Amino acid sequence: MTPTQGAPSSPIEEIVALERPVPFVRAHRTSPLRLGGAALLAGFFLLLFVEVLLLWVPKPREETWLRVIEPAPGVLYRISPGFHADYEATINLDGFRSREVTPLDPDGFRVLALGDSTVFGLFSGDDTQPWPAQLETLLRDGHGENRPLPDVVNMGVVAFSSEGALANLKIHGERYGASAIVVGVGAWNDYQIFHEDTSMTDIEAVERDFFGPDMAAARSSFQFSGLWRWNRGRYWARKSAENTLVEEVYLEKGYFTEEAAELPRRVPLPRFREVLREFVAWGDENGAAVVFIVPALNPEADLYSEARYPIARVYREAVREAVAEFPHVRGVDAPEVLGNAMLEGAAPGDLWVDWVHLTPRGNELLAREVYTTLASMDISTFPAPRNGGASQ
Repeated sequence: MTPTQGAPSSPIEEIVALERPVPFVRAHRTSPLRLGGAALLAGFFLLLFVEVLLLWVPKPREETWLRVIEPAPGVLYRISPGFHADYEATINLDGFRSREVTPLDPDGFRVLALGDSTVFGLFSGDDTQPWPAQLETLLRDGHGENRPLPDVVNMGVVAFSSEGALANLKIHGERYGASAIVVGVGAWNDYQIFHEDTSMTDIEAVERDFFGPDMAAARSSFQFSGLWRWNRGRYWARKSAENTLVEEVYLEKGYFTEEAAELPRRVPLPRFREVLREFVAWGDENGAAVVFIVPALNPEADLYSEARYPIARVYREAVREAVAEFPHVRGVDAPEVLGNAMLEGAAPGDLWVDWVHLTPRGNELLAREVYTTLASMDISTFPAPRNGGASQ
């Protein structure tokens, strides 16, 4: 057989062939620096893509509080259907925690409950727990069988001041119709340090600050996009931090005193008094009885207590003064109602969820006192109790 060309032909040549160096072939390797750079670049574009999806693509409104509010002309915003915290709430087309409202029957009895989150029933539980809902239950327990069912429209809106509540009354009140209005304001939002420009109304100032600089014109086109919500949330977080620092400085300097009402407040005290009078004027013009709820703070609250914010007493006394100013207006003194319950053995935790919002039990006591107050007024359509009914 002819040996293969190039193959060793003898043992000596085989040994030489084994010792001959193998030709070096350079392996194609990418440096770690290049790999790292490519990975970083790919990661950057991936994050950018995800951010675009998260920020621009509209998300379901019910996911967070920021996604269940929407702008409303004249009142800053309203709550959209789908609101939930740790519970779901029934929100009607006007943004209120109530069923849809039909025109008031001439023989019917309707209460419009106006105010902030203490009226809305924030943290109180499901739709049966806020005091307006419990008041409606009491009224329906006593209504005559041949008359329309009485109802209570819960027009409380989270974070609203007295000016926002009054604006809602002026926008919706005449269309709804009312036998009585019950107003719960001054518990917290009105006296917070909020804006320096006293020439602006609360609604104008909140409109400016709530939506952030230069965002009002743009929000109509992408108001429910993630980018708008993200920017608004970021702006509010900064504003909240600023306000907290301002309040801490004021606390250190002892500015939260009964004499501090001249400091910039969300609704300055003189304007707050005017707003209360405007509620009364609306009731007089529309034939509706007027009841004010004197607000109460949890006496054991650690942070937002009356001990830290004695200015709360100033606004609370303004509500009492409004009741005293008009003989036909009535007041429900929540500090007295809840204070009596504590004297009888209730703990503050039985009545308050936090510093200002009531538990279902606290709301029940308040609803009963509002019912008793309405029953004492000269309202022709007030439902008479059956078999003692809710008056007992």
